[in-house]
Amino acid sequence: MIEKTNRGISGSTLKIIAIVTMFIDHVGATIVQGELFNLTYDYATMEIIFNLGLAMRIIGRLAFPIFCFLLVEGFMHTKNIKKYALRLFIFAFISEIPFDFAFYKKFFAWQHQNVFFTLFIGLVVVSGINIVLKRFADKKPLCTLLAFVIAVAGMVLAELLKCDYAALGILVIVILYMFHSKKSTSALLVSIIFVAYCINPAISTYKQLVAYDIVNTNIYAFVFYMLSTITQAFACLGFIPIHFYNGEKGLSLKYFFYAFYPAHLLLLGIIVNYIM
Repeated sequence: MIEKTNRGISGSTLKIIAIVTMFIDHVGATIVQGELFNLTYDYATMEIIFNLGLAMRIIGRLAFPIFCFLLVEGFMHTKNIKKYALRLFIFAFISEIPFDFAFYKKFFAWQHQNVFFTLFIGLVVVSGINIVLKRFADKKPLCTLLAFVIAVAGMVLAELLKCDYAALGILVIVILYMFHSKKSTSALLVSIIFVAYCINPAISTYKQLVAYDIVNTNIYAFVFYMLSTITQAFACLGFIPIHFYNGEKGLSLKYFFYAFYPAHLLLLGIIVNYIM
């Protein structure tokens, strides 16, 4: 368990940071990159909009590891895991239409599901692993095998359903759970995973930019194209506020997030579909 202290920041403050950075990310994806960029034909303006959108997406990378951390914290402290899972499941479906409306401009899009589905699957996975760890504590080889199978099953399901962050998201949640009492270790492992996730795309993009001689002709564009390829690596920065978590719950913002998530997506959907 994480030791409580009066210093640092509470769980509610972490949640606010995650909500704000997520909102910035979604505005950057739907309005700035999705609409403003396509409405601009002047190269200089397009460059500014592209860079603004990129900066907003980078800021938004902080949100997911924080949400995953808070999910594990919630699992460790909840009195009723079934109700917790049911809330996530219900709001996953409630949020899906606004999510598709905002990002894909239609009410049903099967190519990408919202993050509530990822969090729900992650919660089910850590619940299963927790049961295994308790029931087979004296049989370590079997315990390890079953925990591994449960984790892989969750990752495969997240991939098949095309959830936000997919298998990567479930892996992050599992690591944060398994190393719950060791924040530095979990932060290091998850950071390595996020960086590793970006290596192949970064190499591919670098080769293309070199082939078109972008490195020598426009170093500014080269830097931003490379940054756009490795945005997921900036999720590591989410562990900075997590590091200062003091173990306190803080304000009760549970239902605020559940309401805010579909509401802000619906608002963005209205803006990109009917106003812009």
